[in-house]
Amino acid sequence: MEKHLLVTVSDSPSHMQGVRFLSSFFGDKSQVMLTLVHIAPSRGQDPGFVERGPTAKECELLEDKALRNAGRFLEESGFPQNKTLCQYRTKAMTTAKDILQEAQKGKYDAVVLGRRGTTRLEEGLGSSVSMQVLEQERSMPIWICRHIESSRSGVLLCLDGSEPSLRMADHVGFMLEGQGHHRVTLFHVPGKETEPAEEIFSQAREVLLRDGIDASRIADREGSGRNAAKAIQKEAQEGEYAAVAVGYSGAGHKGWREKFSFGSVSKKLSYDLQGHCLWIS
Repeated sequence: MEKHLLVTVSDSPSHMQGVRFLSSFFGDKSQVMLTLVHIAPSRGQDPGFVERGPTAKECELLEDKALRNAGRFLEESGFPQNKTLCQYRTKAMTTAKDILQEAQKGKYDAVVLGRRGTTRLEEGLGSSVSMQVLEQERSMPIWICRHIESSRSGVLLCLDGSEPSLRMADHVGFMLEGQGHHRVTLFHVPGKETEPAEEIFSQAREVLLRDGIDASRIADREGSGRNAAKAIQKEAQEGEYAAVAVGYSGAGHKGWREKFSFGSVSKKLSYDLQGHCLWIS
């Protein structure tokens, strides 16, 4: 089944971490449709346009630098040109809200954020844009890419027995269907009040099998320690996974799940991305 991703691109060619991840992650690129979106600065949002909005010529130059360079890179990486669409917009609200508005309208399977936001002065990862995107109501996962290492492979699927982590399991299964070179490692850090690991792994495995992932591609591992984020980071580095997938419980989660849940853990993971892409439901 075809996957349709919304990919934000920066106006700096050196910060195309999102498109770099896509080019290295997907083996069968014919199954993937991409919409590249570049949101230009509006008046007062960028020191270069304090008193006015960008001129038509400046927009043309920015569009060429952002979208055409990214599109050219993807085409050279093997993505079919007829499946890569480009959109250029001037900021209407905030970068995060503009991204989500487009994402909701287009009903994309995921939103891919690169090293920065969609303008050169907005640092999106581990900062305002990514956090704003994550904490607003949305119907699709967010992929955060930074310091991508193209030699990595496989997905570390982090589970806590919650509904968000099972939704992420379904997302992983959908994305890896037809991409047989990637394995999935189910990962759980036991806590005093968590369900037994065997039950958590069984639920996620059932979801992946239903999505068409062969059982031979699925493994499981238990982490250790009281800090779930550190355990995930350690496993991600040692296993050299291309992607780390977690559920996101949202703000205001109370009780034991607040300490362990990936509402808080996913935020911590987004601050220290090294080599892999972070998928958050």
